[in-house]
Amino acid sequence: MTTIISGNSPSSFGDDISAANLPTQGSIVGYQQGAWTPTLTVGTASFISPTWARIGNQVTVNCSLGTFTDTTSNSPVQIEGMPYQVTGRSVGSAMVNKGVTALGVQVDHVYIEGTRLAFINSGANDTDSWQNLKHNNFGTNNCDIWFTIAYLTDDTTWTPQNGATAS
Repeated sequence: MTTIISGNSPSSFGDDISAANLPTQGSIVGYQQGAWTPTLTVGTASFISPTWARIGNQVTVNCSLGTFTDTTSNSPVQIEGMPYQVTGRSVGSAMVNKGVTALGVQVDHVYIEGTRLAFINSGANDTDSWQNLKHNNFGTNNCDIWFTIAYLTDDTTWTPQNGATAS
């Protein structure tokens, strides 16, 4: 269900809030929520409760993942398949259990740029640079990651992409 708020009167438009269906006066804010289908760029993992919500041009995604099939490659852990096109870049929060960077630092941020979401730490001290979480940082441990990130989209169709659904 998508709700448009125009002035003080909300109106429901089902899932079709294309430009032709929007009120022409007052402020317009659209709302949607649903599930999305994230994928790793290398290997696979189990994704638990991948949800998203959109208010206006801001999209927030939430998810937890674990049981990675690749724990040996030097590739960064990256996720694709955002529910809406990403405009610019954003940083969010991440909690990682049993996964540290090559410097032995716990990962504490998630960032998104272009079509990929990745996990980084902010450095152990003022001389460290940011480090990506890589598949081989898991070792023999099975890593668990929980994250939330909000990003902007310039999508005007209000049609989720990459298998995402509105509920």
